[in-house]
Amino acid sequence: MMQIHVNTPYLLNHALERLLRGHGHAASDIIHFTDYVVERGSDKHIAYAASKAALDNMTRSFARKLGTGSESEFYCAIADPV
Repeated sequence: MMQIHVNTPYLLNHALERLLRGHGHAASDIIHFTDYVVERGSDKHIAYAASKAALDNMTRSFARKLGTGSESEFYCAIADPV
């Protein structure tokens, strides 16, 4: 779970850092997908919930590092079944 949901996006973001840094247009936007378990947790899918929470935090951290200091350039879409 961590490999696919956290490590792979991390490596891609890091490899593309030069292209993403502070351009402020659609070509430099990154969208990561998480879901409701980020906020609620899951007693049946603990590893999945942990990996998606890590992805959410990593997305926010890359936004601060590569963006203009806000989280506006990186998006973490959360699918909520409710």
